[in-house]
Amino acid sequence: MKNWISILLLLAPFVGSAQQKSKTSKSTPQKTTSTKSTTTAPASSAPASAKSTKSKTVDTLPSAPKPATSQPATKPAAAGGDLMSMLDEEVKKNPETNYTTATFKTTRLINAHSVENVAAGVLDVKISHRFGTLNSGFNNLFGLDNASIRIGADYGITNWLMVGLGRSSFEKQYDGFLKLKLLRQSSGKRSFPFTLSGFAGIYYQTLPWQYPARKNYETSRFNYVFQLLLARKFSEGFSLQLSPTLTHYNLVPLTADKNDMLAIGIGARQKLSKRVSMNVEYYYNVPGYSLKGIQNPLSVGFDVETGGHVFQFIFTNSTGIAENQYLTKTTGKWSKGDIHFGFNISRVFTIGGKNRMKK
Repeated sequence: MKNWISILLLLAPFVGSAQQKSKTSKSTPQKTTSTKSTTTAPASSAPASAKSTKSKTVDTLPSAPKPATSQPATKPAAAGGDLMSMLDEEVKKNPETNYTTATFKTTRLINAHSVENVAAGVLDVKISHRFGTLNSGFNNLFGLDNASIRIGADYGITNWLMVGLGRSSFEKQYDGFLKLKLLRQSSGKRSFPFTLSGFAGIYYQTLPWQYPARKNYETSRFNYVFQLLLARKFSEGFSLQLSPTLTHYNLVPLTADKNDMLAIGIGARQKLSKRVSMNVEYYYNVPGYSLKGIQNPLSVGFDVETGGHVFQFIFTNSTGIAENQYLTKTTGKWSKGDIHFGFNISRVFTIGGKNRMKK
């Protein structure tokens, strides 16, 4: 029995190889048949044709998804178009408010304030200079020997509120002011035709008393000016401003003079080039509400912007530079050549934080 088992074990490898050959021989006709059905090559080339069939199958597999990828390509474009149309409709339903900017070049038209404010956190240092009158002759170098100066600084607490301090050599006067932007010219969702600002100034004179022998009060040195500044920018190059003004003196020169004086100012700006503009400013003193012998101040100037500086070249019949001075103490006449040449220099410095500069 053991001999038979050992014989079977010896014959087992040969039996397994015979079975594999039989399976191979059975499967070979099937491959040949499939090859013949797809190609016209002879039976001897069946393996090659089978390989080519497989390679064709492999090559065609990546191209199958192409229709699937090409079809959605048009969908994002359609979706994008729908999204843009939806945004356009939303803008039409809810339009934005566009506020007018740069109605004037600086916070001063010439002598008077404009509706412009310095931005929050910005310090604007101004030096104003008025020479003597041109009709003073060659002996005074046509006014260059004499000068009236004001040095001041304006600061933006917010984008709509600014304050300022200054000192004038004329009457040795100190001044302070506050300017508040109340309304802004705008278009779009919220439309408004003009910009409106309010101005309030206080002035303190330090000249010796004219009549020191009598009893004088410290409050008599104070004067006040209140203005409404109404301006509209009609185009990129032209702006117009109206300025109804009230000036109050605690002490007036004559008993017949009124303590409250009224004036109406008008000013305009015409842009000449990208960096140059022409300004005109005129104040009309209301009869019966002004000091005697006072002339209406008229000024013409040119703004020239150079980087961080703005130069203003001025011709005016006013000697004083602060509001209460040019409004109530202008005595020169243009017709007689009482014209002062002068200039304003403005230099801005950003001293506030970034967060304060945001609107």
